[in-house]
Amino acid sequence: MNDFEQQARQRLAAASHLKDRARRTGWILLSLALALVTLLLFAVVDYWVLLPLGARLAGVAVVTGLIITGTLKTIRILQHPTQMKEAALDVEAQNRELGCMVSTAAEYISGERKPSQQYEPELVGALEARAAKALVAVELPYRKSLRIPMAMLAAAIAIMAGFYLFSSAAPTALRRAVAPWSGKTYTQLKVTPGDAELPMGRDFEIQIYFSGRHPKSPRIRWRETDSVQWRQSPLTTNETGLSLFTIKNVRRPFIYQVQGGDAVSPEYIVTPFTPPEVKELEVRLTYPAYVERPPIVQSNGHITMLRGSTAEFTVSPNVPLKKARLFFERFRPVELLSQSVEQWTGGFVLRTNSDYRIELTDLRNHRGSNSEPYHLVVLPDEPPKIEILEPARDMRADPEQVIKIKASATDDFGLREIRLVYNKLGEPPIKKLPNQEKPNAKGETEAVFELPLSELNLREYDVVAYHAEAEDKNDLDGPGIGKSKVYFIEITPPRTRPPRPAQEQAQGKQPQKANLLEIQKQIIADTRLLDHKSKPEQFKELAERQKIAGELTDLYKQAMAQRHAPPEAQEQMEGAAGEMKKAEEALAQRNPQDAVPAEENALAKLYQAAKMMPELQNFPTQPSRNAPPEQNPIVQLVLETIRQRQQQQNQNPEVEQLAGQIQNLASEQSALAQAAEQAAQLPQNPRETGQQPTGQASQQHGAQAQSQNNSGQPAQGQAATGEEGQPAPGDKNQNQPQAASQNQASNQGKDSSQKAEEQQAVGQKADGQNAEEQKVAGQNADAQNTANRDSQAQKSAPQARASQQNSEGQTQAEQTNQGQNGQKGGGQPGDKPAQKPGSGTKPGPQQGPDAKQSMEQLAQQQEQMSEEAKLLAQKLEKLAGKDMRLGHSLIQTMNQAAGKMKAAAQSLKGGQPREGAGLAREGGYGLNTVASMLAKILEQEKDLTDTSAEDYPREYETAIREYLRRLSHQE
Repeated sequence: MNDFEQQARQRLAAASHLKDRARRTGWILLSLALALVTLLLFAVVDYWVLLPLGARLAGVAVVTGLIITGTLKTIRILQHPTQMKEAALDVEAQNRELGCMVSTAAEYISGERKPSQQYEPELVGALEARAAKALVAVELPYRKSLRIPMAMLAAAIAIMAGFYLFSSAAPTALRRAVAPWSGKTYTQLKVTPGDAELPMGRDFEIQIYFSGRHPKSPRIRWRETDSVQWRQSPLTTNETGLSLFTIKNVRRPFIYQVQGGDAVSPEYIVTPFTPPEVKELEVRLTYPAYVERPPIVQSNGHITMLRGSTAEFTVSPNVPLKKARLFFERFRPVELLSQSVEQWTGGFVLRTNSDYRIELTDLRNHRGSNSEPYHLVVLPDEPPKIEILEPARDMRADPEQVIKIKASATDDFGLREIRLVYNKLGEPPIKKLPNQEKPNAKGETEAVFELPLSELNLREYDVVAYHAEAEDKNDLDGPGIGKSKVYFIEITPPRTRPPRPAQEQAQGKQPQKANLLEIQKQIIADTRLLDHKSKPEQFKELAERQKIAGELTDLYKQAMAQRHAPPEAQEQMEGAAGEMKKAEEALAQRNPQDAVPAEENALAKLYQAAKMMPELQNFPTQPSRNAPPEQNPIVQLVLETIRQRQQQQNQNPEVEQLAGQIQNLASEQSALAQAAEQAAQLPQNPRETGQQPTGQASQQHGAQAQSQNNSGQPAQGQAATGEEGQPAPGDKNQNQPQAASQNQASNQGKDSSQKAEEQQAVGQKADGQNAEEQKVAGQNADAQNTANRDSQAQKSAPQARASQQNSEGQTQAEQTNQGQNGQKGGGQPGDKPAQKPGSGTKPGPQQGPDAKQSMEQLAQQQEQMSEEAKLLAQKLEKLAGKDMRLGHSLIQTMNQAAGKMKAAAQSLKGGQPREGAGLAREGGYGLNTVASMLAKILEQEKDLTDTSAEDYPREYETAIREYLRRLSHQE
């Protein structure tokens, strides 16, 4: 084989292979194009007319046939490759000038023709050489033949892509066309809950969510399991495709199915069952062993019982159970044990409050419980209540005297012991059992003690402290011990107490108790009532009172040093001051056990100092404007120092401004409380509306007139005058801050100051319950200032805010004058106050049916006002650090009022108008209490910390005693 023959062979073979590839590729492309077009055609038709399953199966068959045809054609081409002569003929067809040269050469090369003559080999070689050159020069047409199949495939792919992109249902349509048996639908539905079990007699709600193509007429059908007849109902869907259907009162099992568009759900089965319930319940409540009472048997699950009692449950279910238990919200469940098929029992010891349910589980794991939780209320064994009935006062006695003491005690579950605890100050306490003990008609136990003072080896100016204790029978977390108020017996000669003026005796006035001895006694009495359960605020308050007592003791010590008092007396005073410092530190650390001995030692040293210097009397701490001329110089020096400090404090305009802000907020709070009551359709409080019940107006008016005449104060609505009908001397110089504050407080209502005195007195009698008693005093002050608040509340809220902004930019004197103008005429409910914009008042929401505000608006206003009250309380606390007149009780009451207002806002937000109105009213009482006490400070220039032991006015004695009695029972 020569080179030309080999080149011709290779090029013809390459042409043959190229033609084979072109033919195979063409058939593959054509088959794919036809298949895609057919598939797309069936998908589009199905998208519009929803082809049945048979039509879609036929489409799949056509597509499959096209693919098979193309595949067979390709295989045939592989089995029968193109011959060289055929490729040579294709070359000659592209170039007519070649004639038969290439095909003839191909015949020689492939062996179809062989040289027979001698000259033929040379001719064949030349022929093959020319054929080889011709094959190089001629372009074969095989690639051009692929253009049509490729174009058809590209067009099919483009159409398919457009359908897929511009139609959300294209994936579903193509899948239905490719796999008709897949069950793919244009409408998708989700049925909840599907198969279900539910308690018998309940309604069964079915939720169907349609997605994809929105169905035109969806429907649901159902039938009972033992029936072949279906019932159906159309469904209505919302804009999100959700449809709800409820089958009422299911008592028999049934099958249901949902249809919508081309979607059909499976058949679901619903089986009703009898839920496990408590058919009978028995709860046996057994008291602790120390309570001698029989058990209580009840059929109600709500339990209110003494802590430490045992609750035993017997549950009878309506169906056989697998298990039963008591499920508590606040502690671990209690499993019940099966005594028989019909009874499950179990029990527990009552320790804390909790809601609980009785959970039952039947044999098929169906659970049931009571729909509403039962309430478990565990009552603590309260400590006994005890009070000393006789003599129930501080007294003086002789060292050899026997004091007869009578006490009354009661307890909720029985007393174990009543005893008298007494001691000489600075010595350990002694306990004594009663000489006589018997019950009275009220169910209380009365005990009589005899206290022989001779056993204590008392000397002159010694002091004995005593109180009664009652112990109950609580042996679980007790015993509970109740303590009475502490009283003191002074071993002092009668001549040391100056006689009361005849005028005071005739008027029934109580003796003055604003002195250092009484202050220290009250501190001891209050400290003995503290224990580890007492609130930190109580320790803080007592520590502050002890600090003030120590400062007063230092004043006397300094005055005695300046006046060269006996060294022994100065030493006693210095020792008393040191003991008070120790007591203050112990109280700050919440350690009453260490505080009481130090307090008693301090009081004992004060009495010894009084023994050495009887002219100091009882160390008075309240300056008097009519001091006797024979008053001791040391006492005069101390009182003058106290008076100067008070005058410096009275120059503080911040207190006056704060008092005005609290008074305005109290008026606004009162108006808001009335609006909340109206919104809740509650009856109006006559003390707030200025109205009086029928038949009582004249009596109250007469009582007010009687009270004013007795106290020497002019009637409301009249100016205070002197003997000749002229203005009182204190009203002339109004430009001075002190006079301005007095006039402003007077215009706000002198009766408010009188009620503040009552409130302070209540604070002494309640033994640490200042906050509750101030609420009562605030109610009294609120009743006297009703007309003033109601007239202020007639202004609109925007005007009130403008008034506040105007008043803040004015001087203190202008604010005082405006406060007078805004408060004049406030003595009568029907008077209209002479107010103007900028007078400093901030009324709350308007009253009347035409101006009612919604609960949401009232809640928003109440929340804003509570924040304002909180800020005022913080400001009051800052001022208290610089002003002795502002006691801790003021700050505590202000914070409590802010808390009530915050709780009122939350109740109004939560849709509880009645509760919100009550809390709003309580917040107003607290604000009025603080405002009244500040008014008294500004009017009378008194140091409230020195009046902690003053007696309350006699005309309020009955009411206050009744209040304290109710308060003790509430505790």
